Amino acid sequence: MPLSRFAILFVAAASAALAQSARITGRVTDSTGAVVPETSITVTNIATGADRKVTTSADGNYTVPLLLPGEYRLRIEHPGFKPVTRSGVILDVDQRAELDFILEAEVAQPNQASVSR
Repeated sequence: MPLSRFAILFVAAASAALAQSARITGRVTDSTGAVVPETSITVTNIATGADRKVTTSADGNYTVPLLLPGEYRLRIEHPGFKPVTRSGVILDVDQRAELDFILEAEVAQPNQASVSR
């Protein structure tokens, strides 16, 4: 009987913890609307400085679950694209924030050779 009581308490505590969290979901595309898989997303809790890192799936989607309520900053990075930062994202208890991003391609700078005479 003590084991079943422990199991009930554990499930109740886990449920309470999940109910106190929020999550961010979204999709990353380029300027043509094509999805950008394997994009790095860093979510930073402003109050604690703690980072969570995820990558987008093959269809460009991402989810960052179990975030504490508070203010966050997101940094989106993928080779060949300009990084994007979004600050001031406020999450409340049990909130699901959907944040989509459109990445712009980096423009390659031509090599400029200097000629000395």
